[in-house]
Amino acid sequence: MIHVIINPAAGQNTAVLATLNSVFQPAGIPWRVSITQQAGDARRQAQEAAQEGVDVVAAYGGDGTVVEAASGLLGTDVPLAILPGGTANVVAQDLGIPLDLAAACQLAAEVNRTTRKIDLGAVNDEYFLLRVGMGTEAKITEGADREMKNRLGFLAYVWSAAQSLSTVEAATYSITIDGRELTVEGITCAVINSGNIGVGNLKIAPEIQIDDGVLDVVVIQNANLSALAEIIKNVTGLAD
Repeated sequence: MIHVIINPAAGQNTAVLATLNSVFQPAGIPWRVSITQQAGDARRQAQEAAQEGVDVVAAYGGDGTVVEAASGLLGTDVPLAILPGGTANVVAQDLGIPLDLAAACQLAAEVNRTTRKIDLGAVNDEYFLLRVGMGTEAKITEGADREMKNRLGFLAYVWSAAQSLSTVEAATYSITIDGRELTVEGITCAVINSGNIGVGNLKIAPEIQIDDGVLDVVVIQNANLSALAEIIKNVTGLAD
């Protein structure tokens, strides 16, 4: 049994149920769905599905839906299948999961599928798979709201980055890493689990891996607007 958690805000114009059925039904795999309505639903639904003894929990949505479902499966042996339906789908890209829904379903339906353990970070009672940012990083994420992501896709983050860096302010960060205390000034500070930013092969740093057993701390001290402009050109294709 595969329990599929669906975020209805994800996958604009995608025939989700029809695609799921086109893959799972011919393979003889029983499946069911639950729909999220508010924050926290994916975590609760994943927990309940695991308690009921399903074989796999699948999450259809963006990175937020994926991390909620993953946190609900903590402490269980139930694997999580990622069915990308969000704006960036960074976790799926980092793990090499197809962004096409049918292809991702085929991967989840494989009888001899392999599982992979990855790291999960925690802040108070909340978990994260990608990163937690402060300063400009947080402003960029906040600026790319649901309405903007529906209209612009990943470019919503690019637009928000340009807006945020135009009014950037430095802050002082007090950081303790393995008992060592540091005080650093910068425009943003991020605790990072995955170095992938969701665009092609662009990474914050190539050595940051989602399954290396450690979290990395990155402080950006200066706003390099020319570098941002170069990234925007590459992302949008204006460099061609």
